Amino acid sequence: MNIYSFIKRFRVAAVILSLTSLFLILSFDSKGQGLETIVVNPNGAKKVEWSDFARDVKILKLENPDDVIVGRVSKVLFTKDRVLVMNWFAKTIFVFNTDGKYLYSLQAQGKGPGEFERLEDFEVDETTGSVYAFDNLNQKVVAFSLADGKFLKEQRFNFLFATHLTKVGQDWVLFERFNNDGKYQSKIIKADKDFKLKSRELPALKTPLADAYSSNFFYKYKETSRFIFGQNDTVYSASSKGVVPVYHVDFGKYKVDEDYYESTTIYDAMDALKNSNYAAKKANLVETDEWVGFTYVKYNRGVKKKGMWRYALYSKKEKKLSFNLKGLAYNDLDVVIPYPYYGNSNSLVSKLDFYDLFGENEKELNNEGRSGVSEGYGPIESFEEMVRTIRMDDNPYLVFFKPKF
Repeated sequence: MNIYSFIKRFRVAAVILSLTSLFLILSFDSKGQGLETIVVNPNGAKKVEWSDFARDVKILKLENPDDVIVGRVSKVLFTKDRVLVMNWFAKTIFVFNTDGKYLYSLQAQGKGPGEFERLEDFEVDETTGSVYAFDNLNQKVVAFSLADGKFLKEQRFNFLFATHLTKVGQDWVLFERFNNDGKYQSKIIKADKDFKLKSRELPALKTPLADAYSSNFFYKYKETSRFIFGQNDTVYSASSKGVVPVYHVDFGKYKVDEDYYESTTIYDAMDALKNSNYAAKKANLVETDEWVGFTYVKYNRGVKKKGMWRYALYSKKEKKLSFNLKGLAYNDLDVVIPYPYYGNSNSLVSKLDFYDLFGENEKELNNEGRSGVSEGYGPIESFEEMVRTIRMDDNPYLVFFKPKF
């Protein structure tokens, strides 16, 4: 065989291999074949005692300086010496050290250099020491120093419908969603360090339900970023090598029927779901070396409260669902414990504030001792101490723990 014949055959083989890989990815995406499968029975969800769920619990109170009110938490990121908390409604990123001491805030100001107007998401890169505020209204990313919040630079991009972003290596990965005659079309954008388009990958379902809910941010896991679409059955991984599926979520007979994807608008589709018995709306993905966790909604036809949030926690070692929660209780205390929507390298993290715990409990709402702000910040001795001392205007408490497998 001469060298030219060899090169020709090599090129043909490379094309066949590429097409085969693409076919496999698309097959995995639609059917879940060949992926590690997370089997969830929505009707098997149970309310569980906190003591039966969590171990190695550590509680951190975030400081409450004057006029610094975190409010509603949308996203939390952790670095080796920082805790960053975003309030999407206030368009603000609050930065604390790992002892809970408040350091500075990055707040929406305007359209000028070093300013952002609509904070849709944010990212942290410890290698460059930067915090990136994602302003999709003005199509720019504004970089600040992680150390002190000083403005560093801003970069423009040309992705009009991008809503979330993450950094993998030197590249950016963004989620793009746009409305096409009442149906959302979703894609993943891969761009270089200067936000020049490299590729658009994984066109998702062209349906009213092919959207990413506001809680569906990318989740950093090692050198990748994981993500899941609300109405898709697949967990994906974005890395410098591309986007690939990694897990298939199987709700069995409670999987959304494909007929619902034929609805003409998102409103029709959501109304149809609310009057079904399906499970959907997966969000709040967290992954470590030991587990994969996410929330989902179980709809209940004929029930006044149509949809109820559940929490699935999958053991990667045992390859089975370890917890399927429809609530967390704490002994005889009349409190509600939120699901762990966040995580760091080796722990799950729940965010707790007064209203998370007590909701509309009139006794506590009318308790004068609960008004205002409690003093101090830092580690809390016990869950009971937190419940006893928490005040209405306190900044959130972060509860770090490992699940009991």
